[in-house]
Amino acid sequence: MPGPRNIAIEVLKILNSKGYEAYLAGGCVRDQLLGRETNDYDIATNAPVETVCTIFKQKDWKVVATGIDHGTVTVVHKLGDTFEVTTYRKDLRTDGRRAEVSHDQVTIEEDASRRDFTINAMYQDKQGKVLDFFKGSEDIKSKLLRFVGDPIERIKEDYLRILRLFRFSSQLSFFITKEALEASKNNMKGLEVISTERITKEWSLLLNGHSYASALDSMEETGALKQLFPQIKWADIKLASLSRLQVRQNRDLAVMAAILLKTKESSADGFISALCLSKNHQEVLRLAVSLPDIESKTIQRPSDAMQILDRCEQVGGAEAYEQLFMPLWLFCAEHPQLATKIKYILEVEQKWGHLRRGKMPVDGSDLMEKAGIPEGPYVGECLQELRDLYRNQVWKHQKDGIKLAIDIAKEKKII
Repeated sequence: MPGPRNIAIEVLKILNSKGYEAYLAGGCVRDQLLGRETNDYDIATNAPVETVCTIFKQKDWKVVATGIDHGTVTVVHKLGDTFEVTTYRKDLRTDGRRAEVSHDQVTIEEDASRRDFTINAMYQDKQGKVLDFFKGSEDIKSKLLRFVGDPIERIKEDYLRILRLFRFSSQLSFFITKEALEASKNNMKGLEVISTERITKEWSLLLNGHSYASALDSMEETGALKQLFPQIKWADIKLASLSRLQVRQNRDLAVMAAILLKTKESSADGFISALCLSKNHQEVLRLAVSLPDIESKTIQRPSDAMQILDRCEQVGGAEAYEQLFMPLWLFCAEHPQLATKIKYILEVEQKWGHLRRGKMPVDGSDLMEKAGIPEGPYVGECLQELRDLYRNQVWKHQKDGIKLAIDIAKEKKII
């Protein structure tokens, strides 16, 4: 079965057979030179968009008009693979986010000159030859992020490119040129035209990148963090410490939790509202802000620790252990009393987490049928006490649990 790359080459060949230029473009070329796997192949051509539609419909490909006003259609192979095919274009005018474009007699070099970074402005033909007008391959070897042409012009065409600059720096572990940083710093106000949804997407991709901590440093240095999240006192956040977060999934959520642990609750609300987060992620972050209150709680038994873990899992799901307690452990470096309690909670989860997650051998039906406890709120009360005792390893087998339940019920004068 042909892979996405082979099918993408087939798209090039189809267009070439009709007398048109066609190249793999942008990120897929970059990723191949980096040795990174990709299933996302974009294609650039000098064929008019209407012609592209006709050619592929005649070949029995499905054609979707995804961005026909901007010269883009999506062609769908019979195996389901999709490819965006875009006619060469140049910008006539922009508003800092969207461009009015022309496709009339545009050359491939003109198409390349409107792209954001040199590493994203390369093309590859069906034989594998790379067209590189702005030395993007050299920048890949040097691990450099550089704007195509004048960085100020590129930014003013689309202010989202400021966030993409930091995001690629995080994902690829590339250095940002001094000129790119300076141009970004001087155009931060332009981020005001970017939608909350796009900011959230770029922010999440950045935090899930390998070099997110150094990217955040660059954002702090240029004023991007202050521009996006003025509620946070970034000078109080030790960004370098965030690199110690060992989180396997949803690192973006864990990093945001670590940031919010350094803020006041009112600031946290402003931060959360500045992003387009799911209701669940909002709840996880609000819970993170409240976790330092553990310092004032009595935590002496495994059941005390498990109740806190239950609450975290209830809000954040199975990943809450990493998303909330790993950031909290970083925060504990400056709070020794809290550190002692968190260490105990983590030890309880490691040693007896199976008791917390496992099913207790006594349920409500057992209490009513075998312990004689009447149906109603008393069943829930007895179950909670039994659960704490079970987690503290006071009892293990069902018969012992029933006997304890009877004793509890008698003490409460339920039976």
